[in-house]
Amino acid sequence: MNKAYKYRLYPTEEQAEQIKKTFGCVRFIYNRMLTDKIEHYKTTGEPVLTVTPAKYKKEYGFLREVDSLALANAQRHLETAYKRYFGGAGFPRFKKRNERESYTTNSVNGNIRVGERHIRLPKTGEVRLKKHREIPEGYAVKSATVSRDVTGKYHVSVLCEYEKLAEAAEVKKRVELSATEEPAELSASRRRSEAELKKLKRELGRMEKGSANWVKQQRRLAEARVRAADRRSDALHKETKRLAEEYDLVEVRESEGEPTAESWGMFVGLLKYKLEDRGKYLVKPEKTEKS
Repeated sequence: MNKAYKYRLYPTEEQAEQIKKTFGCVRFIYNRMLTDKIEHYKTTGEPVLTVTPAKYKKEYGFLREVDSLALANAQRHLETAYKRYFGGAGFPRFKKRNERESYTTNSVNGNIRVGERHIRLPKTGEVRLKKHREIPEGYAVKSATVSRDVTGKYHVSVLCEYEKLAEAAEVKKRVELSATEEPAELSASRRRSEAELKKLKRELGRMEKGSANWVKQQRRLAEARVRAADRRSDALHKETKRLAEEYDLVEVRESEGEPTAESWGMFVGLLKYKLEDRGKYLVKPEKTEKS
């Protein structure tokens, strides 16, 4: 089984520059490979073109300055997007500079190591982190995803693989949840965030576009959106942990044509792994038709 541990990073200026350079190279290689795939189809009529980042390093020497595994993962993400497209999803879109930035690198021969105060990352070195959760003994690091949000804060999500050892629990207490009903804690978190964002947007609307105050307010709005996402994540984790500790079996029900509560998919995913960690059960019957 897999489980991710997310930590706040505090890179030095030099390390931050290396991370930003990696973001840029990952975005560049993804967009360049997507462009070449599109041109290949226009020229030959063939829908598939398989290329690797190594093909571009001779022409674009700056690609050699960043983690090669980050570039390889950019290729993998593009190939996954193409497979989804052929399966009926939307066509892969180009990555933009102003989007949330991230890159993923893989663990090879211990190149990623999580210590008490630092994490070692390829090409970046020992980066200081805030370690609020320990990775249990026996968990093997598979990959690390470094990201920077719109407020400039850096994080790393360390994906670990472990063997499921929890004994199956006896079902003594069970509960049924509906996809249309939002738990009270999540509802309170959502209302608080909506009120904050609505107030900031209203204030922004009264400001002259492009003015210094307008720019500052845009920043405040971006920070509020990050807080809202953090608040939602915290509420999701707390509620799913409570359910996993209190019940031995949780049944989640969805109905065809019925709207689902906000963040329902994330809620079920978190609940599933928390129950499985304790040897407990999540049951998800087939969707029922709306009566």
